[in-house]
Amino acid sequence: MLGGSQLFLSALMLGAVTLFHGMSFTVALILGLTLALSSTAFAIQLMSEEHILASPLGRKGFSILLLQDLAVIPILLLVGVLAQTGGDNEEGLAWYYGVASVVLLLVFSRYGLNQLLGIVAATNNREIMTAASLLIVIGTAVLMERVGLSMGLGAFMAGIMLANSDFRHQLESDIEPFKGILLGLFFIAVGMTLNLNLLVEEPLLIVAAAVMLVAAKTLLIAVILRWRHVAFKEGILLGLILSQGGEFAFVVLGQATRVQLVSTGLSEQITLIVGLSMAMTSPLVMRHRSYGTIAARSNQIRMRTGIPMNQRD
Repeated sequence: MLGGSQLFLSALMLGAVTLFHGMSFTVALILGLTLALSSTAFAIQLMSEEHILASPLGRKGFSILLLQDLAVIPILLLVGVLAQTGGDNEEGLAWYYGVASVVLLLVFSRYGLNQLLGIVAATNNREIMTAASLLIVIGTAVLMERVGLSMGLGAFMAGIMLANSDFRHQLESDIEPFKGILLGLFFIAVGMTLNLNLLVEEPLLIVAAAVMLVAAKTLLIAVILRWRHVAFKEGILLGLILSQGGEFAFVVLGQATRVQLVSTGLSEQITLIVGLSMAMTSPLVMRHRSYGTIAARSNQIRMRTGIPMNQRD
């Protein structure tokens, strides 16, 4: 309920803004859904640093992130459908091949993956198990690319499959040494795709759009959480943590650009806006923390000196 409300209302609000600026309904729909996503890697790390990951507020944030991650699959399938029905792309397979492939992978995950990994685990060789998991990831990614979707979606599907297998804990410990390195490589690759010339040519537009994205998502999440009886201060904190654009935005934009639903220029602008929003998140959370610390100390001083908290100087 919470994650669905955030995704739907954020997509509606951001899509309406792009529609107001003269873009087509298809582009507005794609950009609204794309910008509604947050960065799981950033948000989980920030919630851990703020020591709220295990708290009720952190669990609410995690539920929002989980819903967003699961929504990536239908969003990418939607891009394929729109490309077949209203885009200019005439190449590639029909969209239902992508749907069939996703369903096939889910069936294999339920009925065949555990048996396959059980055979590999019987060798009692850790390296073979790691190689088998990597082979599953690469094979799934290649399959998704062949049916007209993205390799990023394939890797994500493989992660879901492996996470729901009986060997998830063994696989998690096996890939732990690679996790930080691969995550770093991903963001390096994203940074290399940013067209910084756009920031030089239109600095006010790009920075203002990034600030508006962060502010809009922060306030919307805070309002939704207030409706769920969460204090507004805590809602602002979680809103700031989830306010940036997500890493899957790059995947969705890349797919939409490849099938010619979104122009290359617009895709580069949105990619840069998402990148700037990511860069803003951590300083804003730190600023919020500093403000909270100063306010707490001020209240302590007022209590010690006997000055009512609501008295103004």
